[in-house]
Amino acid sequence: MHIVTGEAKPPPSWVEMGTELPPWPSVRLEPDTPVRAILDHVLSQHFAAVYGDCADELLHFCRLTDVEAVVDR
Repeated sequence: MHIVTGEAKPPPSWVEMGTELPPWPSVRLEPDTPVRAILDHVLSQHFAAVYGDCADELLHFCRLTDVEAVVDR
C-alpha cells in the first residue's frame, strides 16, 4: 500500500477535448513530499484517498495484514 499525506484543495475547473463536463468528484492534492518521490511508486492515474490524517492507522493495518507499505510523508 502506498501511503502519502498532504492537503486536499479544491480542484481547478477544466475542459476536456473542448467539451464542458459536469464536475467530477476530485481534489487537487498538495503532498507533503516531492511529487517525483510519489510518482516513482504510482502505477496508475487513479488512487483512493481518505480525508483526515489516517496514515498511522493505515500503517497499523498493513502490519496486521502483512501488506507491504510504501510511505511518503
